Amino acid sequence: GHRARRLGQSGSPYPLAMFPRHRLAVATSVVLVLAACTGSASSNDADGPGGTGTPTASTTIAPAPPSSPPSPLPTTPPPTTPPPSPPSPTVAPSPASPPPPTAAGDLDPLTTPGPGPVGLAVELPDDPVGAPTVVLVHGGAWVAGSPDSLAPLAAGLADRGAIAVNLSYSTLLQGGGHPTTFDELACGIRQARAIGEEVGGSDELVLVGHSAGAHLAVVVALDEAAWGQDCLFDGSAAPDRFVGLAGFYDIDAVDVLMRAFLGGVRTELPDVWASVDPQALAREGAPGVGAFPVSLFVGDMDTVAPERVSRGLADELVAAGADATVDLLPGVDHFQIMAPSVSADLVLAD
Repeated sequence: GHRARRLGQSGSPYPLAMFPRHRLAVATSVVLVLAACTGSASSNDADGPGGTGTPTASTTIAPAPPSSPPSPLPTTPPPTTPPPSPPSPTVAPSPASPPPPTAAGDLDPLTTPGPGPVGLAVELPDDPVGAPTVVLVHGGAWVAGSPDSLAPLAAGLADRGAIAVNLSYSTLLQGGGHPTTFDELACGIRQARAIGEEVGGSDELVLVGHSAGAHLAVVVALDEAAWGQDCLFDGSAAPDRFVGLAGFYDIDAVDVLMRAFLGGVRTELPDVWASVDPQALAREGAPGVGAFPVSLFVGDMDTVAPERVSRGLADELVAAGADATVDLLPGVDHFQIMAPSVSADLVLAD
């Protein structure tokens, strides 16, 4: 068993007419990719080996209103993206509630609104004292996706004794991109570290990303000081271990998506592209290269992010002196790798 605490909110989408046309065109052109990358592991698998599945309690705390209007969202979210759960009216603060204190030392990380469009969700084990903190970053082809896709894995990790923090971030359809998405994730990781400290966990933090989320997460991990410096929480966003699940790390292979996500082609924005290219960061010796072990897992039935994609990043990291491994999981595809019975024990392995 474990306890769940959810810090997030749902919101009304903006009219489709307000959505930037070039991003809508790109989103339309990648429907098949999006369908492949936003699938979620069956929630029934939360009851896999060692797991009990359903949380015993949950609370919802709405994030504070953004300082500026968010980028427009489409009227109808993509069918593969589950809508966020509505906040509980009994615990969510009203708009008139006073803002949280601005000094990081005065903040309670368990009640402070998390970054990203739906905040963050925390799954606590029965006894979090001495437990590692595991931070999860969902996939979705950079276009959409939802942390709900990793909710079963978060529950499975908590059942195995970990403090699981499931992050949200602004996708392309939510006005995300460079640098917004990376800043949100870096801040979420810092808050997750503070949550672990608050509940008595160990100082170990494992960062886990799936598919496009693995790309986003490893970019932040390899150069954490470059992102989210306006975060209310101090501390490092660098993990003690990085785990990639069916990650996609070759951004040139998804050029059409990256052009929209980063705001231009590589020749026009060479520095921006280089700052979010994991293979380039490894070659150039980014600060995080070699600072923590990297474990990349991919299913041998994965046709979305096949083994060669993970091998490409691992080879660059090893050449730069880092500890990086790739493990091929038999009989597993791009979606099944998210199931707790497949990956929870791999995430928590020493």
